[in-house]
Amino acid sequence: MAALKNKFANESIEVRKYSGHCRVDWVGGTTDLWPFYCHLGSARVINMAIPVNINLEISYEPSKKFSLKVESLDLKTRSQHSSLSVLASDIKKTTKQNPLRWVHRLCYYSFQKLRLTSGTWTLSLKSDAPPGSGLGGSSVLGATLIKAIHDLSGNSENENSVTDPWKIHAFNFNLEAAEIEKPAGEQDALPALFGGLLSCSFSAETKKVSRYSDHLGVELANRSALIHTGKPHHSGINNWDVFKKYHEGNKKVRSALEGIRDLAEEMHAYLERGDVESFVKAVNKEWALRKKLSNTFDVPVLRQAWSFAQKSGAIARKACGAGGGGSLLLVFPNQQIRDLALEKTLPKKDWIWIPLSCETQGLF
Repeated sequence: MAALKNKFANESIEVRKYSGHCRVDWVGGTTDLWPFYCHLGSARVINMAIPVNINLEISYEPSKKFSLKVESLDLKTRSQHSSLSVLASDIKKTTKQNPLRWVHRLCYYSFQKLRLTSGTWTLSLKSDAPPGSGLGGSSVLGATLIKAIHDLSGNSENENSVTDPWKIHAFNFNLEAAEIEKPAGEQDALPALFGGLLSCSFSAETKKVSRYSDHLGVELANRSALIHTGKPHHSGINNWDVFKKYHEGNKKVRSALEGIRDLAEEMHAYLERGDVESFVKAVNKEWALRKKLSNTFDVPVLRQAWSFAQKSGAIARKACGAGGGGSLLLVFPNQQIRDLALEKTLPKKDWIWIPLSCETQGLF
């Protein structure tokens, strides 16, 4: 984050730049949907911040009137609003009518929360994450933008200000649930907020994050890579399928979720004692359980990517996020074999190699 000017009380323009890290999830995804972790007694997600970023530049200039300009460099789309009421109306449109609806929702409710009704705001967005990649990009955008607006507002002492990472987390995932009109997971933005290789624990009583040692994150990252398949996934739809089946009493789905919960504890114990080899072997167990949740998770393009990766030396895999497309997380026996695999030409033109590192710096 870089501040070009300080405070807007002196009638100057303040411009800041932010980058929020996306994540890969090793185990526990889907159990982070409320109220799954309440039903299950508790849930743990192990995930990691990676060098795939949501980048934004935001500026504020004092003005008696309100103005908001948004530009998405990825969508090649711009919007301009001269009142909060028009901004609120645009949130009610479909995403086809308003491709920037998620950004508008984040801005509108952040302005409302801080009682900001004036000023000239300009926002430019650029994402490293391919659309529908399964890397938590929309959640990371939310957390990063909420923090940026609250930082720039100068209202850190405002009782409504969201300066604590857990308050940003709650505000963000509630807004995301409203945006997708489906249950939203709670793990996606936590690596962006805290950085590193994380254990994210959820229960009816508490939510907490703890970091494993950085050298474990480095070791796992050096042995890992992503293949983005070019097929966007739809996490809300896939998770909703699991959500319905679970609450309809589907025994197979309930058993698989309980299995994922228990496996997350097992994999947590491996990392606690530094047993990376057992952790890597368990990644395949996670994917086997995940495929039992819904037939929307495992699709032909993921199987094709795994077939290619196995021939390149990969020993473990799982789809990122809710599967159904997006990115396939791959683990290799060592960094040398991983690096050799990255030199191979992918068999399909819309597939992308994404090498990993563990990003230890979060937004806080």
